[in-house]
Amino acid sequence: MINRLTRFCILATAATGLLSAQNQKEMTLQLQRDVTLIQEQLRTMQRAQDEKLATISERLSTTLDLVTRLTSALAVTQANLNEKMAEINKQVSGPINAVGTKVESMADQFQSLSNTIADLNSRIGKLDAKIAELQKMVQAVQAPVVVPAPSTPPAAANGGASISPVQNSGAISVPPAQKIYDDAQRDFSAGSYDLALQGFQEYVRNYSTTQMAADAQFYIGEIYSRREDFDNAIKEYERVIVEHADSSRVPNARFMKGIALMKLGKRSEAKKEFQTVVDKYPGNELAYRAKQYLKALGVTTTQAPTPVTKKATVRRR
Repeated sequence: MINRLTRFCILATAATGLLSAQNQKEMTLQLQRDVTLIQEQLRTMQRAQDEKLATISERLSTTLDLVTRLTSALAVTQANLNEKMAEINKQVSGPINAVGTKVESMADQFQSLSNTIADLNSRIGKLDAKIAELQKMVQAVQAPVVVPAPSTPPAAANGGASISPVQNSGAISVPPAQKIYDDAQRDFSAGSYDLALQGFQEYVRNYSTTQMAADAQFYIGEIYSRREDFDNAIKEYERVIVEHADSSRVPNARFMKGIALMKLGKRSEAKKEFQTVVDKYPGNELAYRAKQYLKALGVTTTQAPTPVTKKATVRRR
């Protein structure tokens, strides 16, 4: 009985050992299978990660290449744009300068027209007075009374000097100074420059010592200037400056002479005339305009004249 129990115990122990060994082997195999599976999963994850990194690298390279091409294209576009802008500026600057010159020329013409209108208003007032005087004379002639002997002709409105309409003992009949000037002024305002030139030249020829001779001489220069005959215009302006040095027309003559010189391309001589206007007539409106012309010619004046509101062509009667 004891031997049976002993054998049973031994068999049981052996069986337990076999079962334990079998379990350990299965566990080991299972563990190996798990490790193999994990390793396979790791390799799969690594391959996926490598593929993703390769894709990202390829896209990044493509993006960098695209950015490089865009940068190059942008640089070319910027260069082309700069060239176009330079060309446009070159094409536009010429017409703009031409327009500026024309505007300045128009301003000068408007100034002259304004002076002409002022002169016409003054002449109209005088004509009204003369018409009233003539009406009185006509009424006196028509009256049934004895007409007295004519008295000495009144002094002409040219500085007080008595000017006879008959020259050289009646050999040549010359119209009164005021009529010649008024007719020439009317023709000038109407744009009839041929008639106006003849009238002003006749005035200067016959009444060169009167105060209005400087005005007539200046308008001769203006007519040549408007005809763009700048050489003769300069000569006529110079006559105003030299022969009528005390006249209020001298600043105008110097200023317009400077413009005529500039039109002929004589920049250095034009600068001298404009600088003379700035230096000699600092309170005159023309000094301010002369300074602007000097600036356009590249000259910086040290004097800064202030433009005045009164007209620069006020004439002494």
